[in-house]
Amino acid sequence: MSLTIYGMPASRAFRCLWAAHELGLAYESVPYSFLGPETKEPAYLAINPNGSIPAIVDDGFPLFESLAINLYLAKMHALFWPDVFILGGAVSENYALFAPHLRSQAEVRPALFAGHAGIVGAALAAQLAR
Repeated sequence: MSLTIYGMPASRAFRCLWAAHELGLAYESVPYSFLGPETKEPAYLAINPNGSIPAIVDDGFPLFESLAINLYLAKMHALFWPDVFILGGAVSENYALFAPHLRSQAEVRPALFAGHAGIVGAALAAQLAR
């Protein structure tokens, strides 16, 4: 496995560096600054079109935004992916991440969620029943 983390520790890249360390992953740290010109170079923009840090490349797979990176690392290495997100035998991360939004949408437009089948619908119904 080849993991490269772009971003200096005195930025939100610290979240990713910390997660990789806690997971015991071998990684290369490339300490790009959010003020540096390297984040606007074409090679880096191919990794992160926003030209910001942090970003990673994991075995050729580029990803940016620190929380998305940490979620990806946790799921790929399953150490910090709790069973509470397992509903009906499938991972329901979409519900877990967007529950507040879904709840507000269900309260505002209940007709959209009436009779909605599936994991997200069941989980949403359980949340609304609380």
